[in-house]
Amino acid sequence: MSIWIAGAVGAIVGLLFAMVWLAAIRVLLLKMREKTKASMGSISSSASSSSRPFEPIASLLDPDESEPKTPLPSQSMAPLNFRRYVEVKGAIQGWREAGEDIGERLDDVFGITLQIFTQADAWWTMTLDGNDEQLAEVERQVLVYAERYGGKGT
Repeated sequence: MSIWIAGAVGAIVGLLFAMVWLAAIRVLLLKMREKTKASMGSISSSASSSSRPFEPIASLLDPDESEPKTPLPSQSMAPLNFRRYVEVKGAIQGWREAGEDIGERLDDVFGITLQIFTQADAWWTMTLDGNDEQLAEVERQVLVYAERYGGKGT
């Protein structure tokens, strides 16, 4: 009988040890992911000829300092952050010019649907309405992304 008790205690202790070990590995992996995101954000746009040319430039969760001030209570209500919206808009333009399937490419590259982009486009169009300087900058950035995603190099 005492052998069963020792075995049960040993199994419970082993299980607890394994759970602690897995939690420590998860924390390490999350830290590595954050460092990778930070290093990806510092790569310049001239590195667009990398081995993964269609990888989105920034995470959906990255802060965006260039987001304009909006009349809405919170930009967190936007379906996509400003930087991601501009990148996706440019990618769609490039894919359209290249004759690619936009819905399929959106899912493959950005993990979003055309419906999400349509909502983001409506949100940002309303938000930027009347801000001609910001709209001109958006169009300039869209052209850069269009070339990146649908241009001669892709």
